[in-house]
Amino acid sequence: MTYLEKYMEEHPGLSDEEYRRKVALNCPHHPNGWVLSCPRHLPGYSGASLADQCRMCWNQEIPEAKPANNKANERKENAMNKTFTKADLKVGYVVKYRNGNLRMVMPYAGGLVLTTINGGMLDIDTALNDDLTYRSFIQWTHKGLDVMEVYGLNKHGSDACSISTNGRELLWKREEPPKKTCDDCIHKVVCSHVGMCEHFAEKK
Repeated sequence: MTYLEKYMEEHPGLSDEEYRRKVALNCPHHPNGWVLSCPRHLPGYSGASLADQCRMCWNQEIPEAKPANNKANERKENAMNKTFTKADLKVGYVVKYRNGNLRMVMPYAGGLVLTTINGGMLDIDTALNDDLTYRSFIQWTHKGLDVMEVYGLNKHGSDACSISTNGRELLWKREEPPKKTCDDCIHKVVCSHVGMCEHFAEKK
């Protein structure tokens, strides 16, 4: 469909003279502007009269509209699919533990640590596995320290050292399969006696 065909479709009932007058006084690229404001420089414009130039614009095919790109959803989807390791952590990033606490990646002479405002810290190299889970020999110990989300640098310099997710882009989020209930757990008897299995704790 051309610009002229679209205009005629949107303004039915106009006479040929009214269409000609509209085309002569307006530009399809600037419907509310004067034709001389048209910035288009199409092949064949050189040497053409003003009326011919307008006619060329109005008879152009309208480009197909591109689908709206929801960048926020796209970034979120990429964060879900990306693989994140210890090597991807950078100074100034903020992480969220499984227990909901936030920590910032900071440097020290021996490498990187996850730290809080009050000085608590966790050495990334020794305390975390490469997949950012907490390094523990007992399954249910310190599960709350698994890194579940990673946020990039703050967009606002004044908040660069703020340990919060405000102004930060989500770079990665851990995706896990649904947890089994205690009824499905093969350690059901152990759960009920020891009381330390996460399945038992959730059921209680």
